[in-house]
Amino acid sequence: SPDDGREMLYLQKIDELEAMVARLQREVEIGAEGEELLRQDLANKREVITGLLKKHALGPEAATPSAGPTQGLAFFSLRGTRPAREHTHLDVLEMQRVLDEQMMDNVRLKNDLQTLANEFRKVMAEQGKT
Repeated sequence: SPDDGREMLYLQKIDELEAMVARLQREVEIGAEGEELLRQDLANKREVITGLLKKHALGPEAATPSAGPTQGLAFFSLRGTRPAREHTHLDVLEMQRVLDEQMMDNVRLKNDLQTLANEFRKVMAEQGKT
Protein backbone atom coordinates (compact mmCIF):
# COMPACT_ATOMS: atom_id res chain seq x y z
CA SER A 1 0.00 0.00 0.00
CA PRO A 2 1.11 3.63 -0.50
CA ASP A 3 1.20 4.23 3.27
CA ASP A 4 3.79 1.47 3.67
CA GLY A 5 6.01 3.18 1.08
CA ARG A 6 5.77 6.51 2.87
CA GLU A 7 6.48 4.88 6.21
CA MET A 8 9.58 3.24 4.77
CA LEU A 9 10.75 6.59 3.36
CA TYR A 10 10.22 8.28 6.75
CA LEU A 11 12.11 5.50 8.52
CA GLN A 12 14.92 5.75 5.98
CA LYS A 13 15.07 9.53 6.43
CA ILE A 14 15.15 9.13 10.22
CA ASP A 15 18.04 6.66 9.90
CA GLU A 16 19.92 9.09 7.65
CA LEU A 17 19.37 11.96 10.07
CA GLU A 18 20.47 9.88 13.04
CA ALA A 19 23.63 8.89 11.16
CA MET A 20 24.26 12.57 10.33
CA VAL A 21 23.78 13.57 13.98
CA ALA A 22 26.24 10.86 15.05
CA ARG A 23 28.81 12.15 12.50
CA LEU A 24 28.30 15.73 13.67
CA GLN A 25 28.68 14.72 17.30
CA ARG A 26 31.95 12.98 16.43
CA GLU A 27 33.13 16.09 14.58
CA VAL A 28 32.33 18.19 17.64
CA GLU A 29 34.31 15.75 19.80
CA ILE A 30 37.23 15.92 17.36
CA GLY A 31 37.02 19.72 17.40
CA ALA A 32 37.05 19.75 21.20
CA GLU A 33 40.04 17.40 21.25
CA GLY A 34 41.81 19.62 18.73
CA GLU A 35 41.06 22.68 20.81
CA GLU A 36 42.49 21.01 23.91
CA LEU A 37 45.64 20.03 22.01
CA LEU A 38 46.01 23.61 20.80
CA ARG A 39 45.60 24.91 24.35
CA GLN A 40 48.28 22.49 25.57
CA ASP A 41 50.55 23.52 22.72
CA LEU A 42 50.03 27.19 23.55
CA ALA A 43 50.83 26.54 27.22
CA ASN A 44 54.00 24.68 26.21
CA LYS A 45 55.06 27.51 23.92
CA ARG A 46 54.45 30.08 26.64
CA GLU A 47 56.60 28.00 28.97
CA VAL A 48 59.40 27.79 26.39
CA ILE A 49 59.24 31.52 25.68
CA THR A 50 59.21 32.37 29.38
CA GLY A 51 62.19 30.10 29.94
CA LEU A 52 64.08 31.66 27.03
CA LEU A 53 63.31 35.17 28.18
CA LYS A 54 64.45 34.39 31.72
CA LYS A 55 67.55 32.63 30.46
CA HIS A 56 68.59 35.43 28.12
CA ALA A 57 67.49 38.39 30.24
CA LEU A 58 68.57 37.20 33.66
CA GLY A 59 71.28 34.68 32.92
CA PRO A 60 71.21 30.87 32.97
CA GLU A 61 70.63 30.65 36.73
CA ALA A 62 67.23 32.39 36.43
CA ALA A 63 65.89 29.70 34.09
CA THR A 64 66.35 26.97 36.67
CA PRO A 65 63.34 26.02 38.78
CA SER A 66 65.27 26.62 42.00
CA ALA A 67 65.79 30.28 41.20
CA GLY A 68 64.13 32.37 43.86
CA PRO A 69 62.13 35.55 43.31
CA THR A 70 65.07 37.80 44.19
CA GLN A 71 67.48 35.99 41.86
CA GLY A 72 66.68 38.45 39.07
CA LEU A 73 68.12 41.31 41.10
CA ALA A 74 71.58 40.07 40.12
CA PHE A 75 70.73 41.26 36.61
CA PHE A 76 71.69 44.79 37.56
CA SER A 77 75.07 45.60 38.97
CA LEU A 78 75.35 47.62 42.17
CA ARG A 79 77.37 50.36 40.48
CA GLY A 80 74.90 51.24 37.77
CA THR A 81 72.00 50.14 35.69
CA ARG A 82 73.98 48.27 33.07
CA PRO A 83 73.28 44.56 32.98
CA ALA A 84 75.86 42.51 34.82
CA ARG A 85 75.74 40.00 31.96
CA GLU A 86 76.13 41.49 28.48
CA HIS A 87 73.95 39.95 25.78
CA THR A 88 75.57 39.03 22.52
CA HIS A 89 73.97 39.93 19.25
CA LEU A 90 73.58 36.20 18.60
CA ASP A 91 71.49 35.75 21.78
CA VAL A 92 69.07 38.45 20.67
CA LEU A 93 68.86 37.03 17.15
CA GLU A 94 68.16 33.55 18.51
CA MET A 95 65.39 34.86 20.77
CA GLN A 96 63.88 36.77 17.85
CA ARG A 97 64.03 33.67 15.63
CA VAL A 98 62.31 31.52 18.25
CA LEU A 99 59.63 34.14 18.87
CA ASP A 100 59.04 34.54 15.13
CA GLU A 101 58.65 30.78 14.72
CA GLN A 102 56.20 30.63 17.62
CA MET A 103 54.17 33.51 16.19
CA MET A 104 53.99 31.80 12.78
CA ASP A 105 52.89 28.54 14.42
CA ASN A 106 50.22 30.42 16.36
CA VAL A 107 48.96 32.12 13.19
CA ARG A 108 48.77 28.75 11.41
CA LEU A 109 46.92 27.21 14.35
CA LYS A 110 44.48 30.12 14.46
CA ASN A 111 43.80 29.76 10.75
CA ASP A 112 43.28 26.01 11.13
CA LEU A 113 40.80 26.61 13.93
CA GLN A 114 38.92 29.16 11.86
CA THR A 115 38.75 26.74 8.93
CA LEU A 116 37.43 23.98 11.18
CA ALA A 117 34.84 26.33 12.66
CA ASN A 118 33.70 27.44 9.21
CA GLU A 119 33.38 23.85 8.02
CA PHE A 120 31.44 22.98 11.14
CA ARG A 121 29.07 25.90 10.56
CA LYS A 122 28.51 24.75 6.96
CA VAL A 123 27.67 21.23 8.10
CA MET A 124 25.31 22.58 10.76
CA ALA A 125 23.63 24.84 8.19
CA GLU A 126 23.19 21.89 5.83
CA GLN A 127 21.69 19.87 8.63
CA GLY A 128 19.26 22.67 9.34
CA LYS A 129 18.12 22.64 5.71
CA THR A 130 17.26 18.94 5.68
